[in-house]
Amino acid sequence: MPEGSELWNPYRFVPTRDTIRREAPLTRERFVVNAATGELDCLLTTLTPLFIGKETVGKNKQFITRANKPVIPGTSLKGLFRSMAELVGGGCMLVKNKTWEVDDSQEACTDCRSLCITCRMFGMMERQAHARVLKGKISISDGVLVHGDGRLHQAAVYLGSPKPSHTAFYKTPGSGVVDGRQRKFYFHQPGQVDALRHPTAAKEADLWTIDVLPKGHTFRFSVQFENLTDAELSLLLYVVALEERAEVHVPIGGQDDLRLTGPLRHKLGYAKSLGAGSCHVRIETMTLLPTPRSRYSSLACHGEQRWEGGELLKQIAARTTSYVGDSSPTMQALRVMLVWDEKDRRRFSYPDFHWFKHGVNSAVPLKRV
Repeated sequence: MPEGSELWNPYRFVPTRDTIRREAPLTRERFVVNAATGELDCLLTTLTPLFIGKETVGKNKQFITRANKPVIPGTSLKGLFRSMAELVGGGCMLVKNKTWEVDDSQEACTDCRSLCITCRMFGMMERQAHARVLKGKISISDGVLVHGDGRLHQAAVYLGSPKPSHTAFYKTPGSGVVDGRQRKFYFHQPGQVDALRHPTAAKEADLWTIDVLPKGHTFRFSVQFENLTDAELSLLLYVVALEERAEVHVPIGGQDDLRLTGPLRHKLGYAKSLGAGSCHVRIETMTLLPTPRSRYSSLACHGEQRWEGGELLKQIAARTTSYVGDSSPTMQALRVMLVWDEKDRRRFSYPDFHWFKHGVNSAVPLKRV
């Protein structure tokens, strides 16, 4: 929300890395001794209501189901982790936001022979005649429900489209201009773990019902990877597991400054501005296969490595230390957005419709974070 209000705008923009490094990819069909091939077995637990939409029936948006049970598509999970990798790893902006011009340095990769780290990991397609396609080295299964009854509840919510006319909501932190050097993230709302909050003074035409899954449900999914370099595996582990402890300072003025402490957690699906989508993703096991020579030179293959429990946590910590210790503006702002502190009782909402109708408000800045 704007300065002077007790409410908070549900989202902020996190500044991107200053530079994007592009280089030739290590493709899936080449056998490299030091490349990592294996699998992550993961669990996702909902911390707030979750909504992942299917088709719309009238004014009702339905949750994706299989055999009458909610399911999280692997494509949704892959999109979550890829977008996180774009920010954390310094990748290109694959999907351009139509509300602003993208800075040239953020443009999507165009040549399969020279790619950012995200395109090298997740794949890309060229955009000209006779375009080539690079298949990604990461495959993610659907999330299958393993805990919880899976009963969906209908919630009446107001859903609208972003309006870029209020430029304070879209300026890049630091530069103060709308230049696209940013990624949009939504705050967690621990005070809304049981129900979705309605925005104020919304238009009746934007009223929908959505099928939401309550907190406390757990899904299992797997992440398979091939021929990842050390840097690529480290980035994959970070964007899946994030951090288990972060301390952030939100300077809102005087003695009211916020100090939040907790783990970093993901936001997934729709209705994130209303408090939906907070979830805890944890890696249960990590398996690394032996070298290609060992795998294919004998029927009796040995050398598979598998970690779980405390040993797995040590492996993740060792491989992600460069990201956990990163104090760049990008990572500091990301931690502010993703920290899950159950004592955080801020109230989040957009200004009402009448506030936006007054042109003078277009210059009112948002609260600092």
